[in-house]
Amino acid sequence: MAYELKVRLSIKDDSVITEIINPILYLGLFLDFMILSITNGLSLILVLNQIENGIIQLLIGIIASILGIVYLEADRELIARQVYEKTITDRLFSFCFYFTFAQMGYFILYDIPLFSLNLFFSPWIGFIAFFVGAYFFEKGFTKAMRTRMP
Repeated sequence: MAYELKVRLSIKDDSVITEIINPILYLGLFLDFMILSITNGLSLILVLNQIENGIIQLLIGIIASILGIVYLEADRELIARQVYEKTITDRLFSFCFYFTFAQMGYFILYDIPLFSLNLFFSPWIGFIAFFVGAYFFEKGFTKAMRTRMP
């Protein structure tokens, strides 16, 4: 898409290109997260018979993705008026990223017996561990990429 904008529309300024591409990218990712959250929530409800956990995770995922889409649209107006920088959408996207990995941790530890090798395993331990792990991975990756940028 950046190539199309540069060649066909003769746009040379990279900041204009990122202003066009980033909202489209974020919108697609928030919609993907909503679909993934619905799928994971329904899997918990219908397959694993975890009705309460499934409904909670389903609602959290749907609300976070809808808030992301709403703030994405609001960001355009607020940034144009120079009210604030684009931080709310980035934080909601990061939360969606962490939450997706947390759900993966929940599913990974779901079938492990509660007492295995004298250690206590719970799906919620996997949920929290993967959430925190995704947080530290994202912070470390961001820091590593910023040190390599010119």
